[in-house]
Amino acid sequence: MTLLPCIEVEPQKSVRPADTAVIWLHGLGADGHDFAPIVPELK
Repeated sequence: MTLLPCIEVEPQKSVRPADTAVIWLHGLGADGHDFAPIVPELK
């Protein structure tokens, strides 16, 4: 099986442990740009 490309970020627990996770899913028929307006809000 070939996996699709993804971004994984593993924080260093000794520097700053993670307190939040974002799991991004989109449905069939989406073009991948339907979530673009929310990206600036995640910073």
